[in-house]
Amino acid sequence: MAGELDARAAGGRRLKGKICIVTGAGQGIGRAAARRLGEEGGTIVVADRVDEGAEQVVAELKRHGVKALKVLVDLSTFAGAKELIEKTAAAFDRVDVLINNVGARSSSSRITSIPRTR
Repeated sequence: MAGELDARAAGGRRLKGKICIVTGAGQGIGRAAARRLGEEGGTIVVADRVDEGAEQVVAELKRHGVKALKVLVDLSTFAGAKELIEKTAAAFDRVDVLINNVGARSSSSRITSIPRTR
């Protein structure tokens, strides 16, 4: 992967002013998604459970003028998902885009929804 973000690929900066959460953003597809959303002008919330990878992605985005926030969470739990949304809302007051890239195994088949508070 090239070390530079491609400003020419910014397609009119379609995400300028949008708050974008990317889960599993510390590596692989999540990292690529975070970079692309940053190229499009988005503010990126880099959500991962591994500090080293998340920190590298945030540093890379910031070097290229992309506003980015690292949130370390375990998204295999309801508490982790809630924490991610709370930290994002505290920093930016909203979420405009969610790339749910992380996967986790669970013995529970129960689906839980977080009630909308605003």
